[in-house]
Amino acid sequence: SMLEMKEAKLESIQEQAEELQSMLKIERDQTKQLKVEMEEFKKIEELRISSSRDSEVIKYQKDAAVQFSYMIPVTDHLDGVHVAGETLFLIQGDKPQSLNWEEYGFKLHFPQGTISPSDTCEVVVKALVGGKFQFPKGTELVSAVYAVSCAKKLLKPVEMEIQHCVILTNEEQGKGLSFVSTPENCQDQSCNFEFVEGGMFYPGKRYASIQQNIYNCENGIVEYTYDQDESSGEEDTVKAKPQVETDKRHYTGQIYYIRKGYNRWQMKFIVVRDIDAFMKYVSTIDAEEDEVIRFTFQDPVNGYIELVLADME
Repeated sequence: SMLEMKEAKLESIQEQAEELQSMLKIERDQTKQLKVEMEEFKKIEELRISSSRDSEVIKYQKDAAVQFSYMIPVTDHLDGVHVAGETLFLIQGDKPQSLNWEEYGFKLHFPQGTISPSDTCEVVVKALVGGKFQFPKGTELVSAVYAVSCAKKLLKPVEMEIQHCVILTNEEQGKGLSFVSTPENCQDQSCNFEFVEGGMFYPGKRYASIQQNIYNCENGIVEYTYDQDESSGEEDTVKAKPQVETDKRHYTGQIYYIRKGYNRWQMKFIVVRDIDAFMKYVSTIDAEEDEVIRFTFQDPVNGYIELVLADME
């Protein structure tokens, strides 16, 4: 009859519902078990990583090359050093890598094989914009100084790029610039910068590059202000290149207003070489900033700045 058919259909639906509920229960149980297993796996993985880190620390302590603690600021031996910024970079030996720290005017390019393929190495870089640095006679700093510290010796030279403020219009003018560097692991306040052979100085570009072995040293770019051989009667350890006159240098001026009381302000006009690291450091001044002015001197030798402080009314 029609009633029996409906009852049979209802019974079938109930059986299907019970079967579906049973399947859902099995799935919930499996999901719950999977979550438990995942939590256990995470705990095991965290323990493995922790143990690995402990073994790395032990390995570093046993490694004589790391007895020099690169994490201790490499500028502690210098008096009155101003640090604009610092960064830490991890390199791996199985692939080429680059540190593009352009906001501070610095780049490092590590080729594959800089360290062992299965190894890693931490590199610390600090941008320095002031200090009692000793540069070769007859030169003037035209870049920031970059202190580079590696956790271990590198197996290959790296390409280092540094921003400078000199306007180069031809390749010949590049001969008036040179990279300079301090000896490795120098911890003496009287540590002098020395000329570094090589380097590429490109017309129309603000970055110069050099292939160099780095470990723990400070690096920068200088410009020759006169012929060192003619100006000094002393014999220099590294013969300087003759001076090559460049056109101009880039400078940046910034006006600051500092409140000194009710309706009283102090104005400061700060001029620095137009280098990103310098501007980063200047931007930390606690004052209200006015317009940034970028300029060059028409006369590189006798040029001057004239401030016209007129009442706008």
